[in-house]
Amino acid sequence: MKLKIIPKTLQGRRALFFSFLFVTSGGASTLVSSITDNKIEYPNPLNSPLLGTMIYLTFILAFITFFHTAKALLKYKDRAVLLYLIAVISGWFSFTGLILFGSLILIILGFTF
Repeated sequence: MKLKIIPKTLQGRRALFFSFLFVTSGGASTLVSSITDNKIEYPNPLNSPLLGTMIYLTFILAFITFFHTAKALLKYKDRAVLLYLIAVISGWFSFTGLILFGSLILIILGFTF
């Protein structure tokens, strides 16, 4: 079996594109945080609208990336090494984002911890 690094299918390349957007959005979030000199431990849109929006966009892109990567791996049987790496990273960020959004929705609905 020949080891592939770059995905060959269109779905795999689409997952690679979304992973690039995901990483770029994460870098932009870090840049916005350092430029605004944000010292908040857990930033949210109420404290810094631009930074909070960038962070939420990063988590949404992570979920989209994980969806496309899983589709490329499971349905189209693309077995590139890069797709496995992207699946682990975007899967972790998707899970973290799901917890973040879930707790935010509970707070908005009035539940306290």
